[in-house]
Amino acid sequence: MERINIFIIDSGVNINHSAFKNDDLKGFSYSTTGISNNFEDEYGHGTAVYGIIRKVKDIANITNIKINSIEKGIEENILFDLLDYISTNFHPDIINLSCGLNICENLNKFNQICNKLTNKGTIIVSAFDNAGAISYPAAFNNVIGVTTGHFCNNVNEFEYIEDSIVNIAAKGSIQRLAWIKPEYILLGGNSFACAHVTVQIAKYLAEG
Repeated sequence: MERINIFIIDSGVNINHSAFKNDDLKGFSYSTTGISNNFEDEYGHGTAVYGIIRKVKDIANITNIKINSIEKGIEENILFDLLDYISTNFHPDIINLSCGLNICENLNKFNQICNKLTNKGTIIVSAFDNAGAISYPAAFNNVIGVTTGHFCNNVNEFEYIEDSIVNIAAKGSIQRLAWIKPEYILLGGNSFACAHVTVQIAKYLAEG
C-alpha cells in the first residue's frame, strides 16, 4: 500500500512529548528569514493537531511545518509563500490547516494558490474560525472547510453540510489533547475537528 503524505501547517510539534517518543517526527519551519530544520512547538496548538493526526502514522508520512509566531496570527504573505513553496517542491496528498485568515487583502491570489495545489491532486482541509467568522481558505470552493458538529460526540462521527460554505462538521468539543506544559490539556475548537477530518480522509485514501 502506498503511504499517504500529510502536511500539517501549524506551530510545530513538541518533539519531546512522551507520547511521540517512538514517532519518526519530520518537519521544518518557514518564516521571512527562510527555512529551518527546527520545528519545535513553543505554543502547543500544533502539538495538539499532530497528536490527533498521528493516529494514521502507520499509513501516512506526516510532515510538521512550523510557522513562527503563529499564535499571534498568520501573516498572509508568509502563508501564500509557504503554500506556493509546497506546491513547487512537494506533492502532499493532504494539507491540514487548522488555522486561517479572517481578513485577507488578496483573496484572488490565495484562491489561485489553493487551486494550484488542488489541481495537482492535493486535498486542503481547513478549520473555520471558532467565533463563526468567515475564514480562508476554509471558505474557498476548492478547500474542505470544517467546523464543530454539535452532534459529533465521537471522533468517527461527521456531519456533511449541503449548500453551505461549511462542508463538514466533526468532533470539536472539549477533548484531551497533547500539549507542551502540561503534556495534556482539555480543549476544544474547530482546529481539532479539522484534524479529525484529515484522519478520516487519510483512511479513505489508503483504502483507495
